[in-house]
Amino acid sequence: MEDKQDRGEDFATHCWSFTSGKPIEGRVTDAQTAPSVTLSKNLKARGFKFVGPTIVYAWMQAVGITNDHLPVCFRRAQILEQGRPSRFRRRVRRRWP
Repeated sequence: MEDKQDRGEDFATHCWSFTSGKPIEGRVTDAQTAPSVTLSKNLKARGFKFVGPTIVYAWMQAVGITNDHLPVCFRRAQILEQGRPSRFRRRVRRRWP
């Protein structure tokens, strides 16, 4: 299988592809979601270690792929409106494991 980096796809693009480039709405009580399970399996198949669905879900929260802000929080609407942050749109040429 051709490596994604060789085809010009960076890590951020790959991760955002599991949510169609838009933040997904999570719930405060979630520990994992279908996209985090799928991404976890994909990363494990690529040789990543310690990427279980719960860890991947927490990472998705930290980078803004999952929006777990409470409905009354002002940031919830802002994140859903903005979609994929522009800082991730630039190409990062890093070697995947």
